Amino acid sequence: MRIITSILPVNFGRDPVDVAIRVGQLPQAQPMRDAPRIDLEMVDDWSSVHADLLMPDVLVPVCNPSLLEGTPPIRNPEDLLSLGLIHVATRNHAWPDWYHVFGITDERIQKGPAFGHFFMALQAVHEGKGVGLIPRPLVEEDIASGRLVLPLNQATESAGAYYLLCRREQKNMPAIQKFRKWILSERDLAH
Repeated sequence: MRIITSILPVNFGRDPVDVAIRVGQLPQAQPMRDAPRIDLEMVDDWSSVHADLLMPDVLVPVCNPSLLEGTPPIRNPEDLLSLGLIHVATRNHAWPDWYHVFGITDERIQKGPAFGHFFMALQAVHEGKGVGLIPRPLVEEDIASGRLVLPLNQATESAGAYYLLCRREQKNMPAIQKFRKWILSERDLAH
């Protein structure tokens, strides 16, 4: 069994992969109002794809605790703007949409460094360069250990979710079925 995790759309007819984990929206999904958009395409052709929901895409603002030293308390989303926002190029709507949920428009929302991937943005967050809006699963351990903090406890579910994808006709193959059973049981334990 071959697994691929990527932000590129999977094509089970072309790509050497049996299972993929992607974040995005199902083709029949209605756009969520007041949720950060997610413009990532998960699949080139949905006609023979089976999708299992793994978890919602929940974004949280996080920063290095040192960034908060000597600053006034963070009481609302506007207060984060003074700390600097770190952007991710593949989710360029994340911060503006997150602020839109709170009815806030400010030119400073678009400012700040933009990185090509979450892991790069997360490195900048660890270095105290600003506040990142990062999917919760990527930062749970850092928050639990105190390496990162939630300057404002405002988790926001995006318009997408994480899915386990495979060919519909292969979902019951022994190796794929075993993997699906395992990952779905892990999902259920986490919730």
